[in-house]
Amino acid sequence: MRQLVLIGVLAFVVQLHAADDQCHYSVRQQCSTLPQKYTPCSALFSGAHTVMGALRDFTLQHILNSHHYLLMSANFANYERQRDGFAKMFKKLSDDTWEDAIDTIKYMTKRGGSMDFNIPLLEKVQNSTLKPIALELTEPESLSLALDMYKNLAHKAHEIHGMVTKRSHNKQDIHDAEVIAFVENKFVSKHTEIIRDLAGHSNDLMNLIKTSKKDSKLPNQAGLSIYLFDDYLKNLY
Repeated sequence: MRQLVLIGVLAFVVQLHAADDQCHYSVRQQCSTLPQKYTPCSALFSGAHTVMGALRDFTLQHILNSHHYLLMSANFANYERQRDGFAKMFKKLSDDTWEDAIDTIKYMTKRGGSMDFNIPLLEKVQNSTLKPIALELTEPESLSLALDMYKNLAHKAHEIHGMVTKRSHNKQDIHDAEVIAFVENKFVSKHTEIIRDLAGHSNDLMNLIKTSKKDSKLPNQAGLSIYLFDDYLKNLY
């Protein structure tokens, strides 16, 4: 019996030493030999390394969107537009998107990655599926643009989810349950709810404007509809 236990222990030690990327083996090598280049221990494991680049792009897109929402909020908060409801809604979207970017960076560092802020933001804008964003937008245009921006984030979240949900006997397939849980719990349901709200706001406002133009003889009935909808948004957000 003792011989079997000894054989098992020796087999474990041989297997541990055979893997050069083991943290314990790396530290032991440094302690038992002359000082040389040290390979630090890493929190990376499973399939996290395969999505770090995608998570960095995802974070940068959040930061860009947050600033765009803030500019859209400022556009409606000035003394000429005075759309406090729209300004309040876009300010909330900006804050929420910024917080999501911070949470994603924290998750990346927890999994052994890091955030690279040296990636040119202009390049990210040029490679984006969205068209260049104008600073001055009408109320319907702003809602439709906000909807497209959030859909773009949702698509990126689904892409990251798909990169780590491949489970089979093929060693090339990557499965990381922790990344899956993070994306699902943090983004999937939230994106769905916000997209639904923005789509509803956009459709409701357009229906109000179309109805007022069609049925009313008053020259500025559409403006009144937008004003009432803005008051609704101010109470909602």
